[in-house]
Amino acid sequence: MAVDGETIVENVFVIPYGARVVITFRLAVALKYRNQGIASMLLDRVTTMVKKDGVREIGLFVDSDKVDLHKFCPKRDFDSSTTESKFVVMWKPLT
Repeated sequence: MAVDGETIVENVFVIPYGARVVITFRLAVALKYRNQGIASMLLDRVTTMVKKDGVREIGLFVDSDKVDLHKFCPKRDFDSSTTESKFVVMWKPLT
């Protein structure tokens, strides 16, 4: 999580799922701070952190109505499940 004074700028939860996979959810950037590369930097930090622990795949749960995230994730090499449920699961192998 990052803050600007008293304002939370960005946030993500990272949960281990076995020895080689992590699941992330609640990726968020405050409206005022969007489109500045903050979410990309956040995912890069998470990726660097978990790769040091031997994680080979990262998953991201996204609400199916968060269209902006559906566009954001494939640009960062995440594959996607179907959008027919409440959540979409996106994932990518870490190399």
